[in-house]
Amino acid sequence: MTERKKKSGCLKVFLICAACVFALPLIWLVFNFRPLVSDGQPLVRISSETTRITEPLDENGDVDFLEALNISASEDVTPENNAAILHTRAWGNIGYEPEALFDEYLDRLELDKSSIIDAPFIEPAPWIPEEYARLSIDGNSLDSFSPENLQAQFDYVIYEYAPWSVEQFPSVARWLEDNREAMELVRAATKREQCYFPLISKTEPRTLGALLPHAQKIRDCARYFIVSSTLHLHKGETDLFLDDLRCIERMSYHMSSCPTFIERLVGIALARMALRQAEKTCISDLKNEDLKKVIEFVANFRLPNDLASRMDQCERFVVLDSIVSSGRGDGPDGGIAARRFIDWDEALIFANEEFDRFVEVCKTEDPVEFLRKCDEAEDRLHQYELDVISSELASAAIFGRGSKGRLVGKIMIAQLTPAFKSIGGSRIKTQSMKEMVMLSLAVAAYRQDNDQIPDNLEQLVPEYLEAIPTETYTNMPFELSKTDFGAGFRVHSQEWLDGELMPERVKSIAPNLKSFEEYLQERQ
Repeated sequence: MTERKKKSGCLKVFLICAACVFALPLIWLVFNFRPLVSDGQPLVRISSETTRITEPLDENGDVDFLEALNISASEDVTPENNAAILHTRAWGNIGYEPEALFDEYLDRLELDKSSIIDAPFIEPAPWIPEEYARLSIDGNSLDSFSPENLQAQFDYVIYEYAPWSVEQFPSVARWLEDNREAMELVRAATKREQCYFPLISKTEPRTLGALLPHAQKIRDCARYFIVSSTLHLHKGETDLFLDDLRCIERMSYHMSSCPTFIERLVGIALARMALRQAEKTCISDLKNEDLKKVIEFVANFRLPNDLASRMDQCERFVVLDSIVSSGRGDGPDGGIAARRFIDWDEALIFANEEFDRFVEVCKTEDPVEFLRKCDEAEDRLHQYELDVISSELASAAIFGRGSKGRLVGKIMIAQLTPAFKSIGGSRIKTQSMKEMVMLSLAVAAYRQDNDQIPDNLEQLVPEYLEAIPTETYTNMPFELSKTDFGAGFRVHSQEWLDGELMPERVKSIAPNLKSFEEYLQERQ
């Protein structure tokens, strides 16, 4: 009897263990399995906590983040005040393929295709044989004018910011003339109040695949104004020189008002181009009163700002849209079952929590504090990368859908968060550049009046500057140092010692421009 009881007890234990083995996975499945709705889409909750915005919606019933950016960017924009209208008329189709995408782009602009000019803008790199033949001057034996050196001519003018003459580079002058009609439209565009380039996409997620061909074309147009301004500088035409630089400044301002980080970076690049060109007047033959005009231009130069709004909207939407798109299963099939065991709401909530922190960092005005907070944020992003490949990956496989959702959120944040430290830092560098260029111009004007550079920057007040700006990185006064090369000088941070600091904190002004012949020798 006792033996029979023992066997019965063992059987019960075995049956209980077997039931647990089969029941526990079923229980786990009940709590973790997330069914798909009838059309195959995940049940993503639309709310301020998850998707942050609740409209507009796409055909799947999900938030259309790209359309939300278009709505925000086109606010108060009309065909009469939109600079993009004139840009498009000057450029034509600059990269929308298939043609249906360009048609959608034009529809959003309310622009008829027939209004595009017959001779759209030609980029400053016409290096195909047909363009060589068109621009080259027949019968000229000088190597500097030969077709194989056309690129050197353009690069010398554009990247060395060197004044030139029509007699020196007739091919470059011909390129300016060929683009005159298109660039008069672009010049007029820069004077408009608004600039809205519609965001068009042909991939999923749509915000991540938004096409931005205008970003490169704007840079090409800025190079046109650089080439034109250097010709005016050679002729001593200060007002026309500054008019070209103001076009670049206004294009910089327009691009910085567009919704994406890429467009903002282009705006900063344009600002640096204009400031670098203004700096060249330090060693030009401009008269004192003309130098003071350039100083005023630099002092009033508007720099791109508002990094936080880009992070709060466009960059946030890129990540949220990517999460929703992944949950929906856009792309190669095969992960449907896996998507059922992920809480996509938790992924969205986690992403929003992180972006709230990023936005607060981007609102920091003090440069030193901003860079410090960026370092902390980047350390956190690096830790997320480590979490993804460490024990958290294994734990998420064991625990519930919420853990998997947060893991997906970490993956998306780690992969798609832009390098906002370098993006924000580029604005800081440009602010420092603006201050040093303004000081350098004032020193040049002083030198012209007194045949020597001042002993210190304080001597520039109030004749040349109302006040001496402080150094962006330290909020300390700049200093002035003489150099060994003739009438050259340096404007720099107080911490500058033998050029050991970052180059963006030192501005050296050499007395002479590099000649084209010297430039060609360096290229060889």
